[in-house]
Amino acid sequence: MKRLVIDLIAEEKREEEGGGRDDCEMVVRRVCERMDSWKEVESNTIDMMVEFDFRRETDGWKRTDREQVVEIAVEIEISIFGLLEEELYGSFA
Repeated sequence: MKRLVIDLIAEEKREEEGGGRDDCEMVVRRVCERMDSWKEVESNTIDMMVEFDFRRETDGWKRTDREQVVEIAVEIEISIFGLLEEELYGSFA
């Protein structure tokens, strides 16, 4: 939390310097406003954002590399079949 507040203060100071002012009260007020706005975020918002990000990455991979997905699926099937063969031969030995 401490690191988060320090980063917010540094960001607000950079924005204030860009405007030509370095008003400490203004920086503190803006940091407090930003932290207060986070209280309004619903508890499941972060979970939804992470889920959306993972889904987008997975869907993108499936869409753009269809041939690679099929190739990997075949390799997995062959590996499973090979393991089943070994197990079957082992049970007869």
